[in-house]
Amino acid sequence: MKFVKFSLLLALLTALASIGYKLVLDYEHIPNLAAIESVRNKYFDYVIVGSGTSGSVIAYELSKKSNCSVLLIESGGLFNGLSIVPIMSTLMQGTEMDWKIKSTPQLFSSRGLRDNQQNLPRGRGLGGSNQLNYLLHFNGIKEDFDEWRKMGAVSEKWNYENIKCHLKRHDSDEKACSYNEDIPKLSLTTLNYNDSPLAAAFVKAEAELRNSFNSNVTLKLSQFTTKRGIRHTVFHEYLRRTYKHKNLSILVHATVEKILFNERKEARAVVVATQSQVTEIRVRKMVILAAGAYHSPFILKRSGIGNKSELKQAGIDLVHHLPAVGENLHDHMNFPLFVSINERASVTKDKILSVSEIYRFLFYGSGVLATTAVIGSGRLNNYGLILFGMGSADEQALKDVANFKTEAFQAFFPLFANSSQEGFVALSTCYKPKSRGNIKLKSSGIDFLIDPKYLQHDDDMECMRNAIHLNRKMIQSKAFKAIGAHIHWPKIRECQNFGPFDDDEVDYMPSDRYLDCLLRHAALTAHHPGGTCSIGSVVNDDLSVIGVKNLRVIDGSVLPSPVSGFPNSIIIALTEYAIKNILN
Repeated sequence: MKFVKFSLLLALLTALASIGYKLVLDYEHIPNLAAIESVRNKYFDYVIVGSGTSGSVIAYELSKKSNCSVLLIESGGLFNGLSIVPIMSTLMQGTEMDWKIKSTPQLFSSRGLRDNQQNLPRGRGLGGSNQLNYLLHFNGIKEDFDEWRKMGAVSEKWNYENIKCHLKRHDSDEKACSYNEDIPKLSLTTLNYNDSPLAAAFVKAEAELRNSFNSNVTLKLSQFTTKRGIRHTVFHEYLRRTYKHKNLSILVHATVEKILFNERKEARAVVVATQSQVTEIRVRKMVILAAGAYHSPFILKRSGIGNKSELKQAGIDLVHHLPAVGENLHDHMNFPLFVSINERASVTKDKILSVSEIYRFLFYGSGVLATTAVIGSGRLNNYGLILFGMGSADEQALKDVANFKTEAFQAFFPLFANSSQEGFVALSTCYKPKSRGNIKLKSSGIDFLIDPKYLQHDDDMECMRNAIHLNRKMIQSKAFKAIGAHIHWPKIRECQNFGPFDDDEVDYMPSDRYLDCLLRHAALTAHHPGGTCSIGSVVNDDLSVIGVKNLRVIDGSVLPSPVSGFPNSIIIALTEYAIKNILN
């Protein structure tokens, strides 16, 4: 017995020592970090605002040109070593590496959340939100790009064929759009059929659904951007390559307050605030906003570009009247249903904390710590599903991340108190929501309010109900019945007149009124905001801000409508394509 205890202690100490070693390895030495004093009143050819998904790609592409000077400005600093562990992505939210943004109280949704508010996590640090997301890769679909053209938002050059090679080169040996140089390539890990009974059931269910329900259903196992089991993002693959670029300076813990223009409406400087001072940094050629769907429109408004009446109310001098700035905010939502199973197949709290799993991660780059628990995703028409293979987790942590009220959380996740509970969360999503929100300045002009108006449009309710029924069909399949899959329909006090009733537990056919009540209680942001600086209304076809000069926006805010999947890889591809066109 003493020997067993000693062996366990030795294994634990070895694991802890290895974790420490891995965190040390993740320590960053960045030779081109700049102090605020060294860039004050200095001229740069290009100033990039934000080092997230787009900003990291832009910094790499521009600083490859040795004949220009580039400054990258980031409000945060470095993410800590824990961020390299994929399963810890959720725990990065709500920390100093997150902007900790909340929505305004929602009228049509979020009734099971504290103050009816959604948490809207955004990464604050080098790598941005790509450092705390779920690392999911999506190759895009042609229909999204066709839709943008039909809307009149983009010209023919923004077609899927032009963008496709930027997307698919990450998971193939395709040449990168006729560019022959050594270029960054994200490392993709694809889940395997044999990885777990959940993955196997997911693959088998596709054939069943196609035969018995709809031949157009697609279910695909997840592709993660991980490398040897650790997080692999634009920060690791693009930004790290710039450390040797002497023409790039990186300024961290510095927030851009606004852009300054001359009388010809040319961007000529940015005002930057650090903890100790506010200073101006001058630009010769171009300012590029890559601050994301929330902060890029905010910076434009603070700089005098937006709706003139809103700017006047906030005491901001008008540079150019552009009322679409901050409008057209779109986002996906995910609705969770907990499903228990009787197979050892999912991520549980016990497994995350087990010495054996820590050992697998540290020495083999595998196991539950090396994934984000997302088994796969599926689609039919404009709606879909995501299988999140988490059977149990820390209740307080998840409540804080999603802002759930205790009663609502326990109704939706009734077995999470069991740290070894096996199961998964069946997420239902509408890929083409019609609800549109906005970002407005507070009256002081120094902060902003985000109102996504989730589920305001009735069509979104129908779309989400269809997604729930697609999930229901999948869980009813023989493949999932074989692992004991059972939906736990939430028992919400405000919904009790509509369900669940005894029959719901048998035939899985809850009423629309019951589903609507659940959706308005617990549908959650999927963290995919966009549209607030849309192509066609805020920026033109080359992503230049309409009405001014030497200013571009290149990030997710330019997407005129939602993409039909996870947007991060789409944003990377659009950024590469845009920068190549700018440089050419």
